[in-house]
Amino acid sequence: MFIISGFNIAIAASLFTAVYSFQLEILSTAASGAFSYKLGNGTYYSPATPIVVRCFEGRIHGLSTQLPLTVLKTNETEITADVLKSLVTAYATLDDVWTEDFLTDAVVLSAPNGAVLDDSAGSWLTSLGIKYILPSIGLEISCLSSSGVNALFHPPTWNLQPGPYILSVAPSGITITETYGLHRDKLEAFLFGVTPVPGSSAYEPVDLFIPSYQDAWIPVPSRLYSLDDDRPLAGIRVALKDIYDLEGVQTGGGSRSYAEVYPIANATAVTMQKMLSFGAVIVVSFDSQCPRNKAAQIMLIYICLPPGQDKDFAIRTRGRHFYIRRHSCLPLLTYITG
Repeated sequence: MFIISGFNIAIAASLFTAVYSFQLEILSTAASGAFSYKLGNGTYYSPATPIVVRCFEGRIHGLSTQLPLTVLKTNETEITADVLKSLVTAYATLDDVWTEDFLTDAVVLSAPNGAVLDDSAGSWLTSLGIKYILPSIGLEISCLSSSGVNALFHPPTWNLQPGPYILSVAPSGITITETYGLHRDKLEAFLFGVTPVPGSSAYEPVDLFIPSYQDAWIPVPSRLYSLDDDRPLAGIRVALKDIYDLEGVQTGGGSRSYAEVYPIANATAVTMQKMLSFGAVIVVSFDSQCPRNKAAQIMLIYICLPPGQDKDFAIRTRGRHFYIRRHSCLPLLTYITG
């Protein structure tokens, strides 16, 4: 059950009064294939490794393209426009990465086998300008048969979590990649952002440079990705001091000389493994002297805390920084910054 304030409902309701269509603008592309992009008023990051690769050869026509994608997930068997709108209202309220701009081109709709998309839902999706719908196998979508929307059914093995993604479409098939909100490190508080490598226990540094902004960029995952995760630290964003090894990432120990001598870590420190096993997500690495000032600490609080939470939840005690929700397990987080 989602408890939503009247103010948030008013904001979310605006999503349904007009159709917005923002062009996805690529800002920079790395050699790995990762890229940053602008969509609406937000700046985002798409890693190189997709979480879904699917062949639909002969069923996709036109040029290759990259589209914003929203995964909608419901347990309802009769899917009406009101059901979809309630999902979108909840997503807009709970998340600081997903926006309505991800709902203008493509949708993955996951529902129980035998569920039916009714005419009101079909009309609503069509009114948004949806070009592709990827329903789960067993979902009845005959209401879209004459709409011109391209339907590509997906198997339950995809198990995509709700939230924003990037859909890359080509004549041979599609790929789906997670997307991250980007925060510009104007205060030079951090070393670099990191993201988990899909299908691996490793992380990788954010590999991008936006010429217009010569700063590091910090990626934050959608909170919707952990919506169904009941682990105690699920979705909590963590800033990691670089004295701790993180698989796939260079440990610096606050020293450039150390980083030059020692190779990239091939395993994650045990204490970090414990936090990750509880659902925490590491988003950025910083050296032994950071955060350097109060302004940098405020930026870290802004990145790590859930929307609507009081900023008083950032605590400094005995030289240790805790950036966490009030109800989470604080003793574990003594391992974040040492």
